[in-house]
Amino acid sequence: MNLPSIRAACLVGLLYFIVGTAFASLAGAAGPGAMRTAVRMSAWAISAIVFLEHVRRERFRVGDSSRKAALAAALAVALAGFGLAVVANVRAMTASPPHPSIGLKLSLGIWPIMLGIPAFVFAWMFAAVIRPRPSAELS
Repeated sequence: MNLPSIRAACLVGLLYFIVGTAFASLAGAAGPGAMRTAVRMSAWAISAIVFLEHVRRERFRVGDSSRKAALAAALAVALAGFGLAVVANVRAMTASPPHPSIGLKLSLGIWPIMLGIPAFVFAWMFAAVIRPRPSAELS
């Protein structure tokens, strides 16, 4: 993976994190019912569009192989998973009374892996399907 791909993965990971935390707050404020479900589905839809666009960008604009494009997308997802695990740990520590748990501490390593591996597999399949077209040679 090259430096532009790493930078893009960090930015996309930050975007996933912002979408996840912002829409979680909105869903919490929405209360139970259809509105909460709609807010959560909106977050999923936005994240899916960002994910597919990230893979497409890596494949076409950067010109990476399917594997490298999938690795960049999985890195972004794993970074967002780590960020969300950090937020979960901070919230548990600052709750009144604090309720830290070993499971939350383990989430710092488990969530990035748990999210990154399926993201890699799906991105690799998607990147393989959307192969760049060979440019026509002019004679």
